[in-house]
Amino acid sequence: MPFVAQAKPIPNVTEATLGRGAVGCIEYTKAYTPELSQNVYNYFEKHRELAERKPIGVILPLHGVVVSGPDIYMAYSMLERIETDAFCTITRNTI
Repeated sequence: MPFVAQAKPIPNVTEATLGRGAVGCIEYTKAYTPELSQNVYNYFEKHRELAERKPIGVILPLHGVVVSGPDIYMAYSMLERIETDAFCTITRNTI
């Protein structure tokens, strides 16, 4: 959630997420608005080719993360991998 709160993309730092690119961050919009859903749609449309091959995710500033996948298990796995990348990115500066 620190990346969500700061509206920052999450870089790839583990082998499990290489090839997907950084987890992007869309522009902030208020919750429960058509603009928010349109921004999420636009992000996944822009990354359609990658999303059709691999699960991907996007940060919604001040809201959370949305992930895609062919099924709930792959989407959840992607979410866990994103969380690991975020944790590793935050802690690497303390080592």
